[in-house]
Amino acid sequence: MKNNIPNEVAIGFFTENIEGAVKSASTHRGRCPACGDSQQSSAKKRLYLLSNVERGWTVYCHNCELSMSLYNFVKEYYPTQYSSFRNRCLSKAFRKKKKGTTDNSSREDKILSKLKNKPKKQPVERTEIEKFYQDDCVALPDNLKQDMKERRIPYSVLKTLRFCVTEKRRYKKYKNRIVIPFFDKDKRIYYFQARAIDKKNSPKYINWERETDESKPEYNEFGVDMSELVYIVEGLFDSTFIDNAVSTLGVKMSHSKFLYFTDKYKKGVYCMDNDPDGIFWTTKLLKKNMTCLIFPPEYKEFKDLNDIAIHEGVDNLTDFVKNNSHKGIKGLLHLQKLIRS
Repeated sequence: MKNNIPNEVAIGFFTENIEGAVKSASTHRGRCPACGDSQQSSAKKRLYLLSNVERGWTVYCHNCELSMSLYNFVKEYYPTQYSSFRNRCLSKAFRKKKKGTTDNSSREDKILSKLKNKPKKQPVERTEIEKFYQDDCVALPDNLKQDMKERRIPYSVLKTLRFCVTEKRRYKKYKNRIVIPFFDKDKRIYYFQARAIDKKNSPKYINWERETDESKPEYNEFGVDMSELVYIVEGLFDSTFIDNAVSTLGVKMSHSKFLYFTDKYKKGVYCMDNDPDGIFWTTKLLKKNMTCLIFPPEYKEFKDLNDIAIHEGVDNLTDFVKNNSHKGIKGLLHLQKLIRS
């Protein structure tokens, strides 16, 4: 696919979607969505659209040194537009092949014929939340990106984070917060949580307000395998350090929530924070014969999994959680050791 991106599709996508895109000599350049270019000057445009015979269309940023094929660039940084971009590439490529061949029975012609006879799909209209994420937010400023890296937030999560700079009254409460998107099974944004960057700014997290549904979904609920153990974690960032995990967004285990989670996640392991409130709910869950994470005594001073990841210098704590998860009475005994240590 990388060598089959037609010129008009490559240039069209770049000029339509890259902030500040302009034609520069023999190529095009604009502001890099990965690093945001200069936060002091909007005139800086260091992301270049390049083409060569071997690699096809690529992008390269002279600021953060991002270098990848245009195809993968669209897939990673513009996931909501990836499908339409790919279809445009395929359609243009088939037309080009048809023009240069006389064999009407070729596989390409047959596929092109099917495409022509297929009813045209209407462009997918952006939802309100997608418009907000793309139009009212920008790439993370360098200082916030560095802070996330120091917290060892996985790159797969880091690259989706945005920073709200809106001036619209409707979204004012999200301004100057890190926007953490939730993706559905089609990789489209359907929810987000906005995190404060200043400790004095309360509340720390604000959730997207939906007019028709007041419920709060779990982070990564569309990314877990229900047939395997699902780790139900309190903190959003904490959940990113475990494979096959969801985050409750800080929701405590009320009776209704307990019934909801036990019904939805048949193979659930509960990972509450290591603070008084978290220990209280862990105790209640163990008494209901649930499996829970119990922090070992030597980790008593750590509040959550992110603290451990930073201290240990690791990016994946799945084995740690597995080795320290206990059920029912056995879990209560381990919890007492932690409390008495």
